[in-house]
Amino acid sequence: MISLLRIRQLYRSLSRNDQKLADFLLHHTEEARHLSSQRVAQMTGVSQSSPRSSATKDLPR
Repeated sequence: MISLLRIRQLYRSLSRNDQKLADFLLHHTEEARHLSSQRVAQMTGVSQSSPRSSATKDLPR
């Protein structure tokens, strides 16, 4: 749950694609846990690399 709180805190500073991913994760948390990054990308309309690069970004603290 700490990760979801962090997403909410940083939401306004995220890029447009990262906001799409954040919206999906915040609204479909349980479902997202079981999906591949490829499937999340398809469902959110972002490139396949976006979920992985967003997950590994060094986000501001």
